[in-house]
Amino acid sequence: MMKRPLFPLSALGVAVVVSVFGLPAFAEQTEGDPLSLEKLKAKYEGARDLANEPIKDLNRKYTEALRKLLESEAASGELDRSLQVKSELEAFGNGEEFDETLFPMDDSTAPALARLRSAYVTQRSLLEKEVAPQFAALQSKYIEALEQLEREHTRLQNFDAAVKIREERESFKVDHDSLEGRIHFIVKGEIQMELNGERLSFRDESNDPQYISGVSRVNTFTVGDVISIKMSSGASFRSLIMAIQSEDGKTGIPVARNYYRILDSESSHGEIEADEVATLKAEPGPGPTDRDMATIWNGKSLPEALKSASQWAKLEKQVDWNYYAVAITSDMFLPLEGE
Repeated sequence: MMKRPLFPLSALGVAVVVSVFGLPAFAEQTEGDPLSLEKLKAKYEGARDLANEPIKDLNRKYTEALRKLLESEAASGELDRSLQVKSELEAFGNGEEFDETLFPMDDSTAPALARLRSAYVTQRSLLEKEVAPQFAALQSKYIEALEQLEREHTRLQNFDAAVKIREERESFKVDHDSLEGRIHFIVKGEIQMELNGERLSFRDESNDPQYISGVSRVNTFTVGDVISIKMSSGASFRSLIMAIQSEDGKTGIPVARNYYRILDSESSHGEIEADEVATLKAEPGPGPTDRDMATIWNGKSLPEALKSASQWAKLEKQVDWNYYAVAITSDMFLPLEGE
């Protein structure tokens, strides 16, 4: 008979968070109250608190379980085990600053405490994966709303307020314009990539010949660089998704569909400059995916915020070569600390 988990996820309302999170409603509400940065920020922070409630609930359940375990160990006269549980309770606090590395387990850890902690860490990890895309989406919506609010204050010549709103918006920017990292991508078909005209080599981690699950060698990606892409596929579900992650794991570039620009022919592939890419308007459509493609991408060992903010781009031409370019700009960089 399979044991029930110590903290059943069904009791934490994970699915409820996704449904009540209400990102579209959040955006609409800010439009109805365009003059208050304070109210907009309060809505943003309230939505973040709501999204984080399952983790807070798990923390409360873990704290209560530790207290019951302490009572049990103490009642049994187990001094060493009692002291271990007591130390765990004190170090854990409310769980907001939990770091698994600060709670190592070894042969001296009380068995009941080890089981309890293992269950907590496993389920916290699952919840963090559920919540991370919501945080990323909310932050994106909040930044969009700030941009809208800044324009509204400027139109009203309320310049002091507009400056404060801009400062709030810019606080989300990563404080540098380059990263050293790798491109991670999935494509169904053939692909060649260049960075500023130089061929990008990659290894294919897929075991299925239909797909390429690629990871490039380490490169430095800087504002103004251009990634040129040449792709071909005869499949019905022909799409590309990619993201760049820094080697230290602190920064990434999720490549959204509107970052791609369609090139007319191979003549400009690899030769185009960033300012030329900026003049192009044609973008690929949303990329269709089959179950395997989505599964492979979701299985990539990348932060959830980075994966969820990247988007599938369609290979517009079937069989023939498709030529795309992505020019790196400062607003593409995404901080990933804490992921």
